[in-house]
Amino acid sequence: RACYWARAPCRKPVPEHVAQVAVSLDTAAARNMHTVFEGGAEFTPHPAATRREAVRLAIGRMLRFLVERLERPDQTLHLYSGHDWTVTPLLLAVCRHDEPALRSWPPFCSSLALELWSRSDTP
Repeated sequence: RACYWARAPCRKPVPEHVAQVAVSLDTAAARNMHTVFEGGAEFTPHPAATRREAVRLAIGRMLRFLVERLERPDQTLHLYSGHDWTVTPLLLAVCRHDEPALRSWPPFCSSLALELWSRSDTP
């Protein structure tokens, strides 16, 4: 999966048999990653509770750090870098479980932006 998505955007050669199953492979890989981050919730008696706890353990500290930053604005641009294995649990934490964006692996060079907006007419 990773070899295909690293080569295809750069127009490097990809075996035809791999290109034919790329989308199916991407969907299956994303589902597998979600199962890891969700603690196998779909196989438990209480999937929602298991999913919530597993995602909290996977990315909770990072998400809490980001929220604390948003709660104390300092007029500074903060940039954090990660990989698909960082973006996915953040998406799992902030999106609904049935969000269409979660059906596939995060795209090559994807990003996630959290912005804090304020109005000048409010205190």
